[in-house]
Amino acid sequence: MTPVSPADLAARIAARHRPGETLVVGITGSVAVGKTTLARQIAAALPAGLRVEILSTDGFLKPNAVLEAEGLAMRKGFPESYDRAAMAAALAGLKTGPVSVPAYSHTTYDVDPAAARTIAGADIVLVEGLGLAPDAAGTRPPLDLLLYIDAAEDDIIA
Repeated sequence: MTPVSPADLAARIAARHRPGETLVVGITGSVAVGKTTLARQIAAALPAGLRVEILSTDGFLKPNAVLEAEGLAMRKGFPESYDRAAMAAALAGLKTGPVSVPAYSHTTYDVDPAAARTIAGADIVLVEGLGLAPDAAGTRPPLDLLLYIDAAEDDIIA
């Protein structure tokens, strides 16, 4: 597989954007493969006139109390630990209007309701994180494009 630079990805993404529309691009891969870093690099390389937002799927993890109650505390980060319905609704809503999106605190390691933010009017939303791959039924969140970062295990930062 030939590596593609963030600048090349940004150019390809910008070419897919249509004025007046929101392009929703997912970036996924294994844990610690560089999803957040790549999203930032792509955002920086996109044309200055585009309004770009970065959204992490971590905010759609079920709160720790819910994971505990459902017996999923040790499965955090696995598909069943995400509120997939809320993520799908938020991503679909990005196309039509303001959407409040939850945020995750890497200090408390839990969803932080006080850190939620509203995204409205973005030209491109880069959604980075886990939970973007199709589920067992083949359903995935509504994305216009999904990028998968593939890396050798030795290249993944743990």
